[in-house]
Amino acid sequence: EKKGQNGNKNESKKVDKNQNGKEYDKKKTSKDQSQIDENDTEEDSAFVDLEEENDTEEDEVIGDDAKEDDDDFPSGLFQIVGKHNKKEHSELNPLYETVHGLSKASRDETLNYIQALCYGAAAGDAIGNCFKNNSKSIAQAIKMKAPRRGNQGQVTDDTEMALCITRGLLKMIQQNKKQNRPNVVTMKYIVKEYQRWLKSNPLDAGQLIKMTLKTSNASKKSEDTVMEVRKRALEENDRLIKEGESGVATNGNFEFNAIESSLTHASDTVYYSLAAYALAAQYLIRFPAKANKHKLAVKHVLKYLEAEKQKVRTAAKSSNTKPSAISTVIKWITQARDVATPNSKSDHKSLTSEFMKLRLNSHIRISLQYAFYHLYKQSPFDIAIKETLHIQGNPDSNCCVVGGLMGAYHGMKVLENFKKKLNEWKYSNGNKNRSRYHAKHYKKYLPLLFKYALKPQTCKVDETDGNCTDDDEFVL
Repeated sequence: EKKGQNGNKNESKKVDKNQNGKEYDKKKTSKDQSQIDENDTEEDSAFVDLEEENDTEEDEVIGDDAKEDDDDFPSGLFQIVGKHNKKEHSELNPLYETVHGLSKASRDETLNYIQALCYGAAAGDAIGNCFKNNSKSIAQAIKMKAPRRGNQGQVTDDTEMALCITRGLLKMIQQNKKQNRPNVVTMKYIVKEYQRWLKSNPLDAGQLIKMTLKTSNASKKSEDTVMEVRKRALEENDRLIKEGESGVATNGNFEFNAIESSLTHASDTVYYSLAAYALAAQYLIRFPAKANKHKLAVKHVLKYLEAEKQKVRTAAKSSNTKPSAISTVIKWITQARDVATPNSKSDHKSLTSEFMKLRLNSHIRISLQYAFYHLYKQSPFDIAIKETLHIQGNPDSNCCVVGGLMGAYHGMKVLENFKKKLNEWKYSNGNKNRSRYHAKHYKKYLPLLFKYALKPQTCKVDETDGNCTDDDEFVL
C-alpha cells in the first residue's frame, strides 16, 4: 500500500509490482485477465491430450472412470471440507495472494519460475544419470552425454514419477469437472499412473518403489487400492526408508504432500522434508525479484517447522506425528545454512561425512541439505550440480533435488540449454508408451496445474475410509 498525501492509510492506493519491480494499478489488469479466461480452452488442451492417448491398458483412467458413481471411488478418498474467505487466502495458498490479479506478463513470469523448478529437477536428474552410467565423468555428465540404455537427456524414476503425479492430478481435475466434484482430492489417479509407469520397463526404479507399487496378487485383474499400496509402504518403510530415493514436491500444501508421499515413503521425517522443500520452492516462485530471497526462503521454512513442532507438542496425545521428526528436519536445514554462511569453518563435505561412513548414500538428508546449502550460498546452477556430483551417493536423486531448488532460485534463463537437451530425448527401448514420461510435457502440463492451484480452499483433509488405524503414520 502507498499512503495518501496526508499520510492517512485509508487514502492509500493499492498497487502491484511485476517481476521487474514496476508498479501498476491492479484495475488495469482486467483486460489481461479476460484474455487469460479466453485462453482457457487452449490451456485445457492438455486434458484432451490425456484423453486421446492410444491406451488400451486395463488401468486406463480417462473414459471408463467418467461413468463412475459417487460411491464407486476406492479406498483413500480424501475430501476438502468447508469454504474459504479472503482472510484465509495467505494461510491456505500464499501463491494465490501473490499472483491473483496480476497482469498476464507477470503471471507468465511466475510460470517461468515454476517451470524452472521442474526443468531444473529434470536436468539434475539427467546429469546425475549420465554421471552414474558414464565412467563418473563430471565433464561428460554436464553435457548430458548418453549413458547406456538411454539417449541424451534421459531422466530416471525421479522425474518420471513427478510426471506421474502431474498426470494423475490433471486426470483427477478432469474427472472432478465432469462429475461436478470440485472439492474431492484422491490419490487414485496418481496410484494408477505409478503402476502404469512400473509396467513400462522404466530405466530406473528404486527397490522401495518396486516393493510398494507392485500388485500384491499377480492374478488380480484390477490394480491395488490406494490403501493397499499405503499399507505396503509402511511395511517396507521400516526396512528400506533409509535407502529410499527422495522426490521433488511441487505443492506447498503439507496435507497433500503427506498423503501422496505415504504411497511410497511413509515417514514423518520424509513428510516434513518434503514440506520444507516445497515451501522453499514456493517462496522463490512467489518472490523471484526480492532481495535476499535465498535467506528469506530458508527463514520462512524454519519458521513453519518451528510452528508445526509446537503445534504437535500441544496436541501430543491426539497426534501420531513425532515432534522429534520435525526437530530432525530443522537440524538438517540449520546445519546446511550454517555451513553455507560466509566465514564458516566447515565446508559442504562435512554435511555428508557421517552418512558416508554408515553407507547411507541414498538418505533423504543428503539431497535436502545440499539443496538448502546451495540455495543459501546462491550457487550458480552448474556449480551446485558439479559439487553435488562430487559427493558419494545417489547422483541422479541428489542432483534432481538440488537442481529443482536452484532452478526455482535462478529461473529458466540458466536452464535453456539443458531444456533443449531434455526436450530432444527420444525413447530407445522400443516402447512408445515411454514417451508419456518425457520432460517436454511440462510445457503443457504446468500452466494447467498453475491455473487450477490458484483457488484456495479450507485445507481440512478427512480420510473417509475406515481401514486406517491410529498406528498408521500417514493418517493426518
